[in-house]
Amino acid sequence: MCSLILTFPYATETAFPGAFRFTGVEHEMLRNGGLNVDLLSEPVSNAVTWGSMPEMAEHYGKTAIVPGNAYTISTKECASGQRLAYEASSVGDLILEYFQSTGPKPIGLWIVKC
Repeated sequence: MCSLILTFPYATETAFPGAFRFTGVEHEMLRNGGLNVDLLSEPVSNAVTWGSMPEMAEHYGKTAIVPGNAYTISTKECASGQRLAYEASSVGDLILEYFQSTGPKPIGLWIVKC
C-alpha cells in the first residue's frame, strides 16, 4: 500500500524559513476552507495549462490544514512504475504557496510506501 501525504511543518522548521505563505485557519473555520486534492487521469508536463489540465480520475475531498501537522490524503495500492499527477486546489479562499522541500522537516505532497 502507498499513501499520499501532505507534510506541513511550521515555517521555522523548514529548510528555508519563509518557504510558504498560508492565509491561516480563519479561512478554514469561517469559510469552511481547506485543500481539495485530486488524482488526474494522466501525467502532466510543464506545457500543461489550466485550460489543458487532464480530467480528474479520483477526488479525495477537502482537508483542513494547519502548520505543524501531516495529513494522509489517500491510501491505496502502489502505482509502481507509473507516473501520477495530482492537483491541489483551494477551498474557501485558503491560500497555501510553498516550495516543496526535503529539509529537516519536509513540506509538500509525497507518495510513501506504508
